[in-house]
Amino acid sequence: MTRKGPSWILATAVGVLALVGIAASATHYFWEPYNPAFLDFPIVTALHVVLGGIYLILAPLQFVSRIRSRHLAYHRRVGRLLVAIGLMVGATALFMGLVIPFFGWGERVIIGLFGTVFLVALTTGFLHVRAGRVALHREWMMRAFAVGLSIATQRLIFFPALWIVRVDELRVRVGAPYTRAAVTEWRA
Repeated sequence: MTRKGPSWILATAVGVLALVGIAASATHYFWEPYNPAFLDFPIVTALHVVLGGIYLILAPLQFVSRIRSRHLAYHRRVGRLLVAIGLMVGATALFMGLVIPFFGWGERVIIGLFGTVFLVALTTGFLHVRAGRVALHREWMMRAFAVGLSIATQRLIFFPALWIVRVDELRVRVGAPYTRAAVTEWRA
C-alpha cells in the first residue's frame, strides 16, 4: 500500500472522531444538558463547548504537512490561536470537572488527570517551538490533540450508555470502568 493510502485513512478517522466530539457537545449544549449544574455556569459551559469545537475543527489542519510547508505563516498564526483556545478549553474543562462534576469524585480524578495532561502537553509543545525544537514541538502537540480528541470522542460510548441505562444507575456503575480506562490510557 502506498504512503498516501494509510494517511488518508488516518485523516478521515480523525476528522470523523472530531466531528463526533463536536456534534455530541453541541447536542448537549443546545438541548437540556445532562449535567444540570452546567446551567449554573453558562459562560464557562459556552466557552468550553464553543472553543472546544473550534479547537477540534482547526487542530487537525495543523498536522497536514502540505499546509505547514506551503503556508508557514498561516500555520504559525493558527497555532498561536489554538494554544490560546486550548488553554481556555483546558481551564474550563478543569473547572467543569472539578467544581461541577456529574459523577462525583471519580469524574474529578479523571478530568483532573486528563485536563492536566492536556494543558501540560499544550504548554510544553508551545515552549519547544519557541525554543526552536520543532520535532519536540510536533510530538507534544500531537499528545495534546490526542488527549483532547480522546475526551471529546469518549461520547461515542458515554452518551449512548446514558440513553440505554438510567442515569442514576449509571452514576453508581461508571466510576470503576472510567478509572480503569484512564489508567490504561495513561500507561499506553
